[in-house]
Amino acid sequence: FLTGLGIREEAARIAAERFPLADTERHTDRGQADLLRRKMWQSKVSVLLQPGGLGDFRVLTQAKGVAE
Repeated sequence: FLTGLGIREEAARIAAERFPLADTERHTDRGQADLLRRKMWQSKVSVLLQPGGLGDFRVLTQAKGVAE
């Protein structure tokens, strides 16, 4: 469900916004720290989506008064 909504792309966008030095100053300590933070962010999203783990949930959508 979350993958279909684009969670990976949104997470990548947020990570790039929050940790920009990973792209521009990777050769510096600050750039390396941002790179590490970005990788940790991506890891957290992966854990959330893991089948059999946190990603093992179902979604129920309902609507009322919708013509078929």
